Amino acid sequence: MHYDFFKKQNMKIAGATVGVLIIFIILFGIGIYKLGWQSKSARFVSRVVPYPAILVDWELIGFYTYVDELRALEQYWDFQRENKNVLLGIPEKEE
Repeated sequence: MHYDFFKKQNMKIAGATVGVLIIFIILFGIGIYKLGWQSKSARFVSRVVPYPAILVDWELIGFYTYVDELRALEQYWDFQRENKNVLLGIPEKEE
């Protein structure tokens, strides 16, 4: 009888933990996809939970990879704009 109490209590704790994790994953998914989160915490969570961002040649590209590549491209564009070495096709900041 004493063993059954601990077993039930452990099942409740495990169920609550899984429920909290599922809610956490869903909330970050909504934040990333609908609200456009790109904070450090969103990038960290997207490294652990592989949120898909793009499908290229039937291969999913993860959100973290997408944001990392986009940031590198934006840094390149900003550098080109600042140094007035404007090549054709570099969009303005407003674009």
